[in-house]
Amino acid sequence: MRILRVNTTSIHSTDLISYFADRLSQEERVILVDSQKADRRIPIHFGVENECIYDLYDYLLGRSDLYKTSIEVTESLSLVPGPFFEKGEVEPGVERLQDLIEEAKGEYEILLLLAEPYLLDIELEGAQELYIVPTHHPIEDSIDYLVWEYTDEKIEWEQVYESLPEPPPLVIGYLEEKALVNGQVSHQTWMEIYGNWRDEKSANPPNRGIFQRFLDLFRIGN
Repeated sequence: MRILRVNTTSIHSTDLISYFADRLSQEERVILVDSQKADRRIPIHFGVENECIYDLYDYLLGRSDLYKTSIEVTESLSLVPGPFFEKGEVEPGVERLQDLIEEAKGEYEILLLLAEPYLLDIELEGAQELYIVPTHHPIEDSIDYLVWEYTDEKIEWEQVYESLPEPPPLVIGYLEEKALVNGQVSHQTWMEIYGNWRDEKSANPPNRGIFQRFLDLFRIGN
C-alpha cells in the first residue's frame, strides 16, 4: 500500500489532498485519513459531514476500529474524519496509527494522511512526504515532494532552491497568492500539481523568461 503524508502548514493542504483523493480513487481503492481538529472541510467536500459518528481520535484512543471509524464516500474511497471537538489527550495513542495502517493494507491500495504536527514525527515505513510551505519557511526535514507558496514576484528562485536540504525534494508546484480567486486555487493548478506528482516531474519556477514561457505553451499544446 502506498502512503502519502501531507502536512497541514498551509490552508491549501485540505484542498490538495481532497483533489488527490478524488483523482486517485478513479483508478484505485483509497483511504483518506484526516487528523485536523474541528475542521469539517473534508467531510463537507465529500458530502458526508452528517455521517461522522466516530473519528480519528476515537481510533487512536482505542474506542473504535477502522470499520466503525471509516466512512464510505464511494466504492473506491473511504474517509476517516478528523475530530470535530477535543476528546482528551490523544498523543499517547498516536502509535495506534501503525495499527490503522496495518488494518488498511488488506483493503486499500493508497492511504492519504493529512497530518497535524503530532503525526508528522511518527516513523511510517515507506511513506512519502508532501509539504506545502511558504518560500520563507525553513525546510529541515527530508521530504519527497514540495509545493511552494509565494507572494513576491521578484523572488530569486535560485537562492530559494539553494536553501533546500540534501537530497532536495521534487518541487511539483507553485501557488502565487495574487493568482488565487477568492483565496481559492484553480482546478487547473491542482491538476498540474497532481500530474507532476504522478509523473515524478519537476515544475518550472514561475518567473521564467517570455521566450521560455512561449516554448512551454507550445509544448503543452502539442
